[in-house]
Amino acid sequence: MELELRVKEAIKLAKENLKNAGIKNMQDAEFILANILNTDTAGLNSIEFMSKKEAKRFVKDIKARCKHCPLDKIIGYTDFLSIRIPFDKNTLSPRQETEILTEKIIKDIKGKKLTVLDLCSGSGCIGIAIAKATPVSVTLSDISKKANKIAKKNAELNGVEVAILTSDLFDNIPTKFDIIVSNPPYIKRRDLEVLEIEVRDFDPRLALDGGDDGLDFYRDIIAKAPEYLNNGGKLYLEIGIEQSKDVVKLLNKDFEDIVVEKDYNGIDRYIIAKKRDKNAK
Repeated sequence: MELELRVKEAIKLAKENLKNAGIKNMQDAEFILANILNTDTAGLNSIEFMSKKEAKRFVKDIKARCKHCPLDKIIGYTDFLSIRIPFDKNTLSPRQETEILTEKIIKDIKGKKLTVLDLCSGSGCIGIAIAKATPVSVTLSDISKKANKIAKKNAELNGVEVAILTSDLFDNIPTKFDIIVSNPPYIKRRDLEVLEIEVRDFDPRLALDGGDDGLDFYRDIIAKAPEYLNNGGKLYLEIGIEQSKDVVKLLNKDFEDIVVEKDYNGIDRYIIAKKRDKNAK
């Protein structure tokens, strides 16, 4: 891509490059340039020229997008519900499906002062959004120290207080909670190499690899979650395609009122389950 200082011409040239690279969303060019020029896409209409420094960065970012680097990783953040989440290569790019799960939890909390554990929290998007919208006490937990550093920055940026723990699932969790939510790695190991490039090459494998059948994390979480849930506590899980029946089977031993819900594409994507009271008659 050539260096072009005129905004309209630069966008036109960028879109041609994106099209040739097989990028379907041509509007990515406007989003990338708007981020560089510190404006929104509508604001580009009032800008005729950019500096050489800005143009060089635009060329660099468009080249990255042409290599299928995700848009949000190029601009360095994504908007997740009511918050902005900066992140980098050490955390999973937040998905729309995870927004839906988070909205469900916020709705179910109904303003109650509960305690929430976001397990495998990554960038912290779920727990931070919940803390922003409700009066709950939130704990973020992830095995990755690098992810936790990002989550801490994200919490500070969004003006919320959360506890952050470095833990391999429940190993370092010291207390019980009213709600445990997790969007754990759930991709089958053999499927990792055939994922779309934006995921395979740019999301951390640690956040994707769910073991041979994709269920390794669910087995561990579901087996131990009852010990870390208060009476009547709920477990919220995001799951992969065609995993709902297997995950429900795992839940049947210690959970009740199990509900499977679909995403916008009609795919079983979320499971909500209540800890069974073993003392109840």
